[in-house]
Amino acid sequence: MKGPKLTAEVVEFVDVPNVGAPGRNEVVIDIDASSVEPTDLHIIAGIYGALPPLPHLLGAQGVGRVSAVGSDAKHLKVGERRPSP
Repeated sequence: MKGPKLTAEVVEFVDVPNVGAPGRNEVVIDIDASSVEPTDLHIIAGIYGALPPLPHLLGAQGVGRVSAVGSDAKHLKVGERRPSP
C-alpha cells in the first residue's frame, strides 16, 4: 500500500509498512482508498494548531478489507469490506 507522507520539505507517496499481526481485540484493514482532508491540507500549509512530528503519514479515513482478526475480535470477519475508524 502507498500513502502520502509529509516531510519537512515535500509531500511524497511512499510504501506504508505492514502493521503486523493484530492484538487480541484488534483487526487489520488493508486500505484500498484513503482521503486527504482539510486537516491534512492545514498540516501541509503549517497552519494546523498542533503540528505532528515529521515525517507524518497523511489521511485518517479510508476503506478496505479486513485482512486479519485478533482472537477476541468476534464482530468482524476476514474479507469484509469496512471503513477504517
